[in-house]
Amino acid sequence: MSGDPSAGLEDAPDRSETADGRLASLLSGVRAILVMFAVNERWTFADHGAAGERSLLGRLARSHGVRAAGSLTQFLVFVAVFRGVAVSLPVAGVDLWLLVAKGAGIGVGMLVNYVFESLFTWRVHHDEG
Repeated sequence: MSGDPSAGLEDAPDRSETADGRLASLLSGVRAILVMFAVNERWTFADHGAAGERSLLGRLARSHGVRAAGSLTQFLVFVAVFRGVAVSLPVAGVDLWLLVAKGAGIGVGMLVNYVFESLFTWRVHHDEG
């Protein structure tokens, strides 16, 4: 037995390329959406949205649609910045432009999620009364 903890890992399959890995990735994404919905429902937008199970399920469905749009936005911004802007940002032998592009995608996707959750899921712009 080797003292190297990474010994033998070079032959290990990449879990993201297996059916189990793809399923785990999908399920973790769904779980993240459900957790964020619960946080928004309980704290961020607690004073918005009608009571009742039907209203809750409607908000949950709209939230999933909004999150899908936010994820697509994140991906498209990442691709546009990473592939569309010919920049290299080498630091210590590593091109950090990937991190810049990822950060841009995450930031714009987060903004889209917040704005559209406010407008469509919890409808904070509607007058109460």
